[in-house]
Amino acid sequence: MSALRGLVPSLLFVAGCAGTATTRLEHLKGTTATARERGAYRCAPIALARAEAHVEFARIELGAGELMRAEADLDIAELEARRALDGANACAPLAVAPPPVDVPNDTDGDGIDDKHDKCPRDAEDRDGWDDDDGCPDPDNDEDGFLDADDRCPVVAGVASAKGCPDRDGDTVGDDDDRCPDVAGDPAQHGCPVPKLIVVKDDKIELKQKIHFATGQAQILPDSFPLLAEITEALKSRAKVKVRIEGHTDARGSVRLNTKLSNARAEAVRAHLVAAGIEAARLTAIGFGPSQPIADNRTSTGREQNRRVEFFLLAE
Repeated sequence: MSALRGLVPSLLFVAGCAGTATTRLEHLKGTTATARERGAYRCAPIALARAEAHVEFARIELGAGELMRAEADLDIAELEARRALDGANACAPLAVAPPPVDVPNDTDGDGIDDKHDKCPRDAEDRDGWDDDDGCPDPDNDEDGFLDADDRCPVVAGVASAKGCPDRDGDTVGDDDDRCPDVAGDPAQHGCPVPKLIVVKDDKIELKQKIHFATGQAQILPDSFPLLAEITEALKSRAKVKVRIEGHTDARGSVRLNTKLSNARAEAVRAHLVAAGIEAARLTAIGFGPSQPIADNRTSTGREQNRRVEFFLLAE
């Protein structure tokens, strides 16, 4: 009876130790699981493997009643689990892969994605004309004259004017034609070849005289065609200014002749202004008989001295 009483405390002690070991086992299972979740399988794989192995050994040994051996394995498992957890905590997290990038597919290399490119195999020519559709436009204005040789690539024209519009059909494009509504000579910048005048650098030479009523400043109608040519010549040279000079022969008083020559020069100026020449471009002055170009003692000389002259001033 006394022997039985001594056995009871021993059994209670063993049972208490087994309970403690089971508690440690469950705790270590949780610790190793946490270490694995935190990445110990990457950063501390050996410690994690040893901790998990000794936890398993302790489970088996506890089931077999091998308490002391189970405690020894739990000690090792606890040490390795701590190492695994420390390694996992110090481990850099796995890099998160960036989201996939939609890489443009541009077969012809013109900067326009194929899915938006109407001509994915032909590069856009980017010349300021329909550059967003992805298609080259070798003839922007579709006049049959390719842009590379077209002087007016965005305005339909004709081949004879190198792709530019040519209203009067004289082969001089409207932008370069000083007389775009009248067919002319390319050598005259598209204007008709003068018949009654010759335009030089410093003056307009007249092939016939401007006629006035005798002793008056009234221009006679037979001089209107001549003045029309002078008007066209000045319109084609929009920046040129003109000095209109009136001259007389030596018959009569100098005062009256000077007044008459000035009135005739002013009459020509007024005629040109009425025809569309800006007044600011024209000056008129009368010199009377003071600048003869022929002998006033002969009728032929006097006829030459009665004249109106046009001098072109620098642009």
